[in-house]
Amino acid sequence: MRMFLAGVVMSAAILPASAQNDTGFVTGADLLKTCNDSSLAAQALCTGYLEGVADDQGSNGGPCVPPGIDIAKVKDAVLKYISVNPVTLRYKASRLAAIAFEGNWVCPTTPKPN
Repeated sequence: MRMFLAGVVMSAAILPASAQNDTGFVTGADLLKTCNDSSLAAQALCTGYLEGVADDQGSNGGPCVPPGIDIAKVKDAVLKYISVNPVTLRYKASRLAAIAFEGNWVCPTTPKPN
């Protein structure tokens, strides 16, 4: 756990460099490059980014990743979607991840309180 957190902290410095694009957001191309890099820092950034997107999407009523799904499966699903749809490389990575989530997992809807 300590090693993972250290990797996340170290990789925070990489994000601005990897996110240099016209939109100012991490694109599909940025995420694909980072997640395919085998360095510890890049893998920590990839994992942290995808966990953050999954947490955000699930907590905001969007597509979610059901409990018990391993982050490696999340990563595989997102990278597969981006790779199979190269036209999307310039789009925001968070949106592409959400589309991949929708295509792979169905989450129960939580009734809204009255």
